[in-house]
Amino acid sequence: MRRRSYPIKDKNINKDTFDFNIRRVMRPEPKVIAEVRGLEEAAFGSGGLNEWHLPYIIRHGHLYVLEIGMRIDGAASLIRSWDTKKVYLVDLVVREETRKHGLGRLLMKKLISDLSREGIEHVELTVAEENEAAIKLYQRIGFRKVDFYKDEYGQGHDRWLLRVDIQATKV
Repeated sequence: MRRRSYPIKDKNINKDTFDFNIRRVMRPEPKVIAEVRGLEEAAFGSGGLNEWHLPYIIRHGHLYVLEIGMRIDGAASLIRSWDTKKVYLVDLVVREETRKHGLGRLLMKKLISDLSREGIEHVELTVAEENEAAIKLYQRIGFRKVDFYKDEYGQGHDRWLLRVDIQATKV
């Protein structure tokens, strides 16, 4: 595991840097599953991944976690499309109190780097049209809107489909 320091540009945080680690979870770990489930529930309510979904993501997709000290402060989960060189970002979540410090971008940078080495060419995701912060993050990385899904998750739950060519990313 490599540890890195990342400068914080927030006057509310006393430290100049904090240590973090981003890693792909290779096998189900009860502590990791519990912490990621908590992040998911806080961010997505009953729509978040849970202890039933996460082991499958770990075994048959990818789950990345961003750890600060002994705590998981971010996670990203991916599944691969059948017979293509494309993956789907199921979700990206950062603990609420550590948002707006570039952690989501760091997670994306790591997973895009890994996916590129695996021969993946495109990443797709959907995002709620009102989630402007997430849309801005993804667009800064290089994602572009390619479709709009009306009522994707039920009446009134519309989603943008975003896609990025990994070679064109800005991470």
